[in-house]
Amino acid sequence: GAGKTTTFRVIVGDLLSTQGTAYIDGHNVHRRIRSTRHLGYCPQENCSMDFLTVQDSLYLLARIRGVKISHIKTIAETMSSLFLLDQFLNNYIHQLSGGTKRRLHAAMALI
Repeated sequence: GAGKTTTFRVIVGDLLSTQGTAYIDGHNVHRRIRSTRHLGYCPQENCSMDFLTVQDSLYLLARIRGVKISHIKTIAETMSSLFLLDQFLNNYIHQLSGGTKRRLHAAMALI
């Protein structure tokens, strides 16, 4: 009830605000300037596609976020290592525990 999720959704552009204005670094988030387009966040609910593997999810999100193709493998490997996901790279999302899914979502938010 305090509006935390709604606030984050407005900031990253998933939702338009019904009143008020949000600013990041002095810039209105509705203008979707460069600094707001590249924000990621880890929502409370499961936001991954269960039919993808962990590795596929990291690669796909990197591609969607505009990472150069030549850098995707390095980014995915780095995130996998930082979030202790290496042993799960070939597992489908639906096979993961809740905690492992949260680690994956955190890694995805930082891509």
